[in-house]
Amino acid sequence: MSKPRWFQVLTEGNLDGNCEKHCCGFRKNIFRFESCDVVCLEGINPYHIQPHVRVLTMFDLNAIELDQISDLFDCSQIQNNGYVGGKEMIALRPWRDCVRSTEGCTKHVGGVNSKFCSFTCKIEHVLEHEGDLSSIARLWSENDSRETSEHVGDLSIHPCGDPERIFPFKKRVF
Repeated sequence: MSKPRWFQVLTEGNLDGNCEKHCCGFRKNIFRFESCDVVCLEGINPYHIQPHVRVLTMFDLNAIELDQISDLFDCSQIQNNGYVGGKEMIALRPWRDCVRSTEGCTKHVGGVNSKFCSFTCKIEHVLEHEGDLSSIARLWSENDSRETSEHVGDLSIHPCGDPERIFPFKKRVF
């Protein structure tokens, strides 16, 4: 199974700690898909849009906002693990003692529609069974008024992680 580079960095990288570049005191916990890196709030350029998610701590686990990640992927069947600051969160990585089967996770999955305990478990399950993420990846920025290219990159393929092939966005020119 070939995992896209963004998925490896998002799920295996250290997404915590204070930003040393900006001396702003913000946590360095915003993962940007196009550049495949982690920045603080000041690292977000409002004139060069790219999909990103903020990683927060929930119950000693890394978690992502359901609204943010649902704009990029179909996150149905992932267990809702709680709220942080009024935002609905899902775990980024598998819960402790998670055991995956051909059907999904067999531990720590609750709720009527839950099949996976984390975002990672669902992505790995789809990659193993379908080879890419085209069935669950969504086009990004359909309603964003800022300028993008006509072709929106495909998060489901290109494990090489080449940003020009994944997100060929234009920068706004003034």
